[in-house]
Amino acid sequence: MNTENYVNYEPNIWNYEPIKKSSNCYQYMLNILDKDRILKCNNDLQNDKNKKNCGQIGLACPDDKCKKIKDQCEKYKYIVENNKLNRHVYTLNNYNDTCISGYYKGAIFFAPLKEKNDGFHFMRQDNNNLWSHKYSYGDATDKDLDKKIIIDPMTANLDYNYNPDKWWNFNKLCGTFCIQENNIDNKVLDIIPSMQSQSQS
Repeated sequence: MNTENYVNYEPNIWNYEPIKKSSNCYQYMLNILDKDRILKCNNDLQNDKNKKNCGQIGLACPDDKCKKIKDQCEKYKYIVENNKLNRHVYTLNNYNDTCISGYYKGAIFFAPLKEKNDGFHFMRQDNNNLWSHKYSYGDATDKDLDKKIIIDPMTANLDYNYNPDKWWNFNKLCGTFCIQENNIDNKVLDIIPSMQSQSQS
């Protein structure tokens, strides 16, 4: 019996310009947006029409134990479990395992680059039972690069193999997480109409 909960698939929110340009795949997997960050990005975009993005939240080691982990995959799993933007997360032993009630599934994939410079990409499973993702400053979508709906990320085309990131093919599963179910904060939803009015004026 599947007892998992799922997060809402809401690309209309994530693809609004000040949100799209200030968030990344990690935040998207956790379904967390920061009101102040979005407002600042909106202001920056209004003042500089040539501005392409507002920066992303990084994944830095939260403690010395993390810094000593040599394996890149294990390091990033540790970061997610211990520095998760106030969202409870635990790691599944196997990709096909089921999360407990109240949690939804997320995953981290690696692009095996030269030596230790591994790129990573996060995905999540939504309430429509499909998987979705948000690559860098791009759109949130439930489709892969072949424009196919993502039923299983293990078979999705995530080969972002173009310059300058010519090695970024996210074809290696690093880990699977169970993430505490949550909705986007109403404080974020409340500011979107006012930002839309500002951009149209």
